[in-house]
Amino acid sequence: MSRTLALITAKGGSGKSTIAILLADALASEGRKVLLIDADPQGSVSQWFKTAAARRDRPTNIDVARATSETELSALLGQVSGHDDRIIDVPGVADKSLIVAANAADLIIIPARVGAFDAAQAIRTAAALAAVARSQGRIMAPYRLVMNGVNIVDLRGVALREVQRLMIESKIPVLSAYFAERGIFKTFVSGFGSLAKTQASVRSVSEARRNVREVMEELGLLQSASGADS
Repeated sequence: MSRTLALITAKGGSGKSTIAILLADALASEGRKVLLIDADPQGSVSQWFKTAAARRDRPTNIDVARATSETELSALLGQVSGHDDRIIDVPGVADKSLIVAANAADLIIIPARVGAFDAAQAIRTAAALAAVARSQGRIMAPYRLVMNGVNIVDLRGVALREVQRLMIESKIPVLSAYFAERGIFKTFVSGFGSLAKTQASVRSVSEARRNVREVMEELGLLQSASGADS
């Protein structure tokens, strides 16, 4: 069964593109055919893909399509796709593309950094998407908030717990799993191929893979992937 995932937030710097690439890479390693839709004007997903291909390290089972406007995104999403998963990376600002992506999504993922401003923006994003869905007379797709770039200071301090508490009070479903701040993530999304399939056996790679898998398990993506193949 095909799925469409949308990485949505109206705040830049949340790590949407990084998460989109990591999820696509992990799903592709499970044998899923993935279409990464780059609707972010920064074009980070497209740059990653081009750089990896130029280094002859192009990830398998992944295609990338560019959409530079909400019209192009709508047209692309309306096409019949032979992919198992479509992952949409939208602009990190309030834009009509966010609504287009939300309307097409089976699951919305809202990434946020640890901090009051990111938490507030995540709450506003969820509220805005829900309001649009109501105005259109439809039910909003399930959504989950995932913390990104979590470091040792966040874990030892009160900031992370405070953000999680705020989300719970605002009835925003937040994952207990999170993406840690890892240099290896930055390396691979800079165009160094596939984190899931690299032959490197260093500890940082195995820890990063486990980190991605923990998030995917809580999102239910691995269960869906295995179920589709059974």
